Amino acid sequence: MRLLAFILLLLCALEAHAREPLTAVFAPKPEFPPDLAEARYAGKVRVRLTVGPSGTVQATRVVESGHPELALAVQRAVVQWRFKSWNAQGSGPNKEEFMVLVLFGARGVEPFSREITVGLNQTLCAYLNHEIKASKRDFPEAPLSDVDVFWYMAEFLASDYVASRVPDENQRNALLVQFKKSIPQVATLCRGKPNSRYADHLPEAIRRLIVNLQIDKAIIDK
Repeated sequence: MRLLAFILLLLCALEAHAREPLTAVFAPKPEFPPDLAEARYAGKVRVRLTVGPSGTVQATRVVESGHPELALAVQRAVVQWRFKSWNAQGSGPNKEEFMVLVLFGARGVEPFSREITVGLNQTLCAYLNHEIKASKRDFPEAPLSDVDVFWYMAEFLASDYVASRVPDENQRNALLVQFKKSIPQVATLCRGKPNSRYADHLPEAIRRLIVNLQIDKAIIDK
């Protein structure tokens, strides 16, 4: 009980001081390589982006890829992305770095789809359900936290991107504890709502930190 009260206290402090997440103003999706789409090839790419105060992408690095053509397609797209700018002369950093997950043809709703999913927060529960099922089949003793989608989120919470918004280590640890405690419930909710987005079932304090890759039209219209 004391631990829960401590976590809640830290999360309240987080709510008061956390900076806004990066928000995309232009983020075209990668194009599915025609030969891979024709072959019904499903795969994923994870790419690390470095974004400068102007909102432009300064550097990219693919850290995981199911196929070199998918990696190239992702890099061609993300170098065009633009984010809401910030003032690096004030409290803002001189750069932001974060990881982006891109799924090609693997939504979990059907065996194969030509649709491309960009961003962990856009990943469908159906995909998570598929990953959980595969994990239980191939690694029956492994905990749910080892499933890729959950592991990626834990990695995100331990990233410099989150640390720049939550400088206090105790607050970051509290977020990680809260996330790990939520995993069984998230898995249950996703099982019942496969067409919902996985991130919608995460604790609100965690959702608020995720990079927003959905285009904010209000920002564009300013």
